[in-house]
Amino acid sequence: MPHIAERGLLYFQQGKVGAVQKTSAGRYQAEVCGSENYWIWLKLDSDLYIRDRSCDCPYV
Repeated sequence: MPHIAERGLLYFQQGKVGAVQKTSAGRYQAEVCGSENYWIWLKLDSDLYIRDRSCDCPYV
């Protein structure tokens, strides 16, 4: 799903990503304003690569 990651980056660059909150070590969540508002969750490794992700968006 590289196109979904590209869309996420575009949303971030357009200011559509709300405040990113750290929920625990390496885990983050943020609200995104796309076609609707939805939540994303990311798990990053020590090199800041995405190791796991989920969202309540229509592209799960």
